[in-house]
Amino acid sequence: MARRDNEEQGKIFVGGLSWETTQESLLNYFSRFGEVVDSVVMCNETGRSRGFGFVTFRDPSCVATVLAGGPHQLDGRTVDPKSCNPRSASRPGGGGGPGARAPSGVTEQWLSLVVPAKSEPPAYIVT
Repeated sequence: MARRDNEEQGKIFVGGLSWETTQESLLNYFSRFGEVVDSVVMCNETGRSRGFGFVTFRDPSCVATVLAGGPHQLDGRTVDPKSCNPRSASRPGGGGGPGARAPSGVTEQWLSLVVPAKSEPPAYIVT
């Protein structure tokens, strides 16, 4: 459990990613700030990048180094890393759904700037 808490503390949200950014390029860029144990670019159901991702460092102190080291240029874009709040075992719920919380400093207005609105209706409707 302590290891998972440590990983959560070492996690950052990275907004403003280029559509061309891959998990590998995200890992390669942020590896200059410390050992990266995980990187993920969030994609939609068609596999296209949603313009944001997450990076997890082995050492949580690397997060402060990243945040102090900006601006960050990756694949021709200025990306915006933000620290994530660690999950708490005492906090009920968890996961997505109504009432889910975004990483620290990420507002709905900010997210609307980095995640484009869908331009076409979904292919199916779940009822």
